[in-house]
Amino acid sequence: MNGFQEQGSNRPAGGWTSGPHGQLANLEEQLANALANALTRREPQADFTKNVLARVADLDARSAQPWYARLWRNISGNGFALRPLRWAPALAALVLIAGGMVYQEHARTVEGLRAKQQLLEALRITNATLRETGARVAQVETSRE
Repeated sequence: MNGFQEQGSNRPAGGWTSGPHGQLANLEEQLANALANALTRREPQADFTKNVLARVADLDARSAQPWYARLWRNISGNGFALRPLRWAPALAALVLIAGGMVYQEHARTVEGLRAKQQLLEALRITNATLRETGARVAQVETSRE
């Protein structure tokens, strides 16, 4: 031999059907029977041809609709091809709301910066006016002496 054990040499004398392994053989037999039963040839149902022709007629009627009617049917969930698009309006609304919130925050920031610039300009004017007033007061005090 080639040094390898022959496959199956560790099997019990009575095979797998006896002892605790009997359930395994029973399961294999059940699976084999189920597979053979599923693959046996059967005659189609009596109304099979009628059902197929009705489905073909339904598909022909659907293809006769304009493209936008088929698109809307697919978006609304009755079709299969464009089913993810049924969430597109909700997603668009969400994007618009989020965009509006971002724009509102930006407008608030711009308004705050404009108010800051106006305040700084007012403080510069006030500072210049106070210096001018202080200079006049000093001039009046020096002229009294």
